[in-house]
Amino acid sequence: MTQTSLTISPVTASSPKPPSNSIFQHMRYVMADNAVTGLSFALFMIIALCALIGPYVVPYDPLASDTAATLQAPSLRHWFGTDLLGRDIFSRVVVATRLDFVIALA
Repeated sequence: MTQTSLTISPVTASSPKPPSNSIFQHMRYVMADNAVTGLSFALFMIIALCALIGPYVVPYDPLASDTAATLQAPSLRHWFGTDLLGRDIFSRVVVATRLDFVIALA
């Protein structure tokens, strides 16, 4: 019988070092590793910000009807246009994000 000796080389310093226990350092490590993850997180934060402060900063009341402005196309005044009753669709979408988050958590 022949004997073969196996030597295991230690991990080199070029491999990525796992982050410490800080959640912020871990988030930075994950987002630096993959740009799509960073973009997805940024879009999620924008949607979450809309859910938190959106109902207070929308330009129009989402429930108010304006029959003179029915079915308008998107413009600078109404970013997403208006519906059949003249309600601003952008205001309705922004205000609805809060309800969507409640439904998602439930």
